[in-house]
Amino acid sequence: MVKNLHADPLLTNLNFREFFKRSSSLVSQQDSDFLNHVFRQGLTHLYFPKLGLAISYHSTNPPGQLFFKAASQAIVLNVKRLEEIVISTFETIKSDVSIYQQMETRYQSLISKYQQQNGGTIAKYKNTL
Repeated sequence: MVKNLHADPLLTNLNFREFFKRSSSLVSQQDSDFLNHVFRQGLTHLYFPKLGLAISYHSTNPPGQLFFKAASQAIVLNVKRLEEIVISTFETIKSDVSIYQQMETRYQSLISKYQQQNGGTIAKYKNTL
């Protein structure tokens, strides 16, 4: 069994770090933390960029750079690079059958927590439609 997989699926910062540790691409802990705290927790959850941040999925993005500075001085998440890293890392993780059971257990725990937190609200809302 692979050690250091975090048992709590809601600890996204630790889960991001663990995911990128398995990547063949160098993603520093600083980049992983920045990606989680600023982009996942902030930008993704709010939809629109804020605080001089941006996202870009374009062929002219600097290859190999997860983040870069735009002419406007905004920090830009290079979504093309993030996609490459995530797909490559996912392929690596898929090939490690020793962690399948732990991943399934964590997934089921996450589903259970979501159900406890949001199941009633979703059911009530569904009945209003």
